[in-house]
Amino acid sequence: MIYHHDNNNNNNNNSASASSAQAQQSSSLSAQQQQQQQQQDDDDDDEKTAFTSPLGMACDLLDELFLNIPSEQCFPIATKAIEKLLGEQQANRKKAGYVLIAMMAEGCKEIIGKGDNLKMLIKACLKGITDEAMVVRKCSLEAISQICTH
Repeated sequence: MIYHHDNNNNNNNNSASASSAQAQQSSSLSAQQQQQQQQQDDDDDDEKTAFTSPLGMACDLLDELFLNIPSEQCFPIATKAIEKLLGEQQANRKKAGYVLIAMMAEGCKEIIGKGDNLKMLIKACLKGITDEAMVVRKCSLEAISQICTH
């Protein structure tokens, strides 16, 4: 009986160890789930901020304009603005020019493919890749990506 009692005791210890291991696993799983939820909440906050920031709202507006106004009308106006913005010294102005290129890539894809328009835009973007300001380099690469996508 003593042996049997020890066996039960071992079973109880094993059960306690298993319960402890399950609790730790559950605890770390819960911590992992909490971390994933926090990351998702942070991403949601970033997304909300992106659409409510002045740049986000301007991009939404530009996207709608380029998609809903014939490109023959908006492309010449946009390219004049791009030339002016990319000729500036301030990085934020150049950034705006590359954002404009990226935003018009979808809505103006037909006219971008005509004549020397594509060559002109790619040449401008390649110049931006070598700019000293990181934000300008980043936006010029994003503009190239958008042109390639559409």
